[in-house]
Amino acid sequence: MKTEHIKYILTVANSKSINKASAKLCNYPAQKLSRIICAIEEELNCKIFSKNNKGISITEEGRFVLEKFQEIENILQELEMHKHLINNEELACKTSGKLNIYSLVSNKNTYSFHAIKNFAKDYPNIQIDYHITTHAEVIENVTNDPSSIGIALNYTLNKNAAYNDYENYPELISLPVFRNENVVLAGNNCTFLDKNQKSISLKTAVKYPFVVFSSGDDKYKNFFHHILSLFGTPQIKYYTENLDMFYSLIEQGNCLAIGCAEDKHFSSPHFDIRTINIIEQLCQTNILLINRDYLTSPICKLFVDYLFDSRTKWNLWNQHDIYLDYAGLEKPFDLF
Repeated sequence: MKTEHIKYILTVANSKSINKASAKLCNYPAQKLSRIICAIEEELNCKIFSKNNKGISITEEGRFVLEKFQEIENILQELEMHKHLINNEELACKTSGKLNIYSLVSNKNTYSFHAIKNFAKDYPNIQIDYHITTHAEVIENVTNDPSSIGIALNYTLNKNAAYNDYENYPELISLPVFRNENVVLAGNNCTFLDKNQKSISLKTAVKYPFVVFSSGDDKYKNFFHHILSLFGTPQIKYYTENLDMFYSLIEQGNCLAIGCAEDKHFSSPHFDIRTINIIEQLCQTNILLINRDYLTSPICKLFVDYLFDSRTKWNLWNQHDIYLDYAGLEKPFDLF
């Protein structure tokens, strides 16, 4: 029995289907999984799984085997983590340089920003200059400098690109890092919505006036106008760069806004604001922008590898309670 077979068996048990486990294991052939299961059952002289109409189920003796397999897998992960930390500490002591990161203001609570802070701790000899700027300047700087990193935004509506201009820049690679669903924000005393309303369609919402927090960037104005135009004629009544003004206008009850569902501001006791689920799936995705020549910059490559390292993802997820789009996070490895 090979150590990786333990992971395969545990994945099959959690999936309750060999085909589903195959998909989770990067399309590892289902027939090979079946042969591995049979070989391990023969080696251990016990039946771990039994087939049924819905797929497979775990036998009584299989539960005991899986419990022991999970203990072994936990130990293997701890050993791998320990090895990873030792290697990182050795590398961090030897690595020095400078990294320019260009980001939008609104990204400071995301996975990317926490990863940057952790990277700075792990590599203290690397100077990180974090520039808060506009969407246009993020693109311009990363396009012109392969040693720079950009953090920007993309939007999808019902899983289709609703607003995406990165494909217009062949010098850039855009990598999805973090995804958050959007909601409609309304004051509890909103004059045109039911106080007990839990959800709303954008076709209905677009009939009412909106306020947009523009963050000094036309991209937000363009996005909200574009996305609302898909459902009617937008009534964008206010644009503001002042966050307190933004929430105050919503609280007054004469306009709505669109915001991220997990933004901690929305539960602030300072504002009488409620969130209403949007029926359409409107998602905001945190995008890492890198220059296609980024491999010419050792520091830039080091940061990209660090950001997409599975241990970094797991640690930050636990530390900051952030939802990660794992499907998106795996795709960049095909580009490197």
